[in-house]
Amino acid sequence: MVNSPIRMCISCRNRLIQKSLYRFSVQNEKLILNNKNGRSLYLCQSCLLDKKKEKKINNILENKFKVKEFKETLYLLKEKLVNV
Repeated sequence: MVNSPIRMCISCRNRLIQKSLYRFSVQNEKLILNNKNGRSLYLCQSCLLDKKKEKKINNILENKFKVKEFKETLYLLKEKLVNV
């Protein structure tokens, strides 16, 4: 049996199987979805869709990861999830 890697959501800090999280990378101060290169950060679907956690996620991305352009990436992903 192969063990799946465990990763942590940057918002709720829950540890989940990597495949159940959304993987993001930061390139040139922009948030990029599902880039397999370099260091990554992860968000779970419940945090991503929770309006109450939006400000917390914004603060984490701006302050800890120094991301300046991320709102469009998160908005497009949320729209995709809601319409599925």
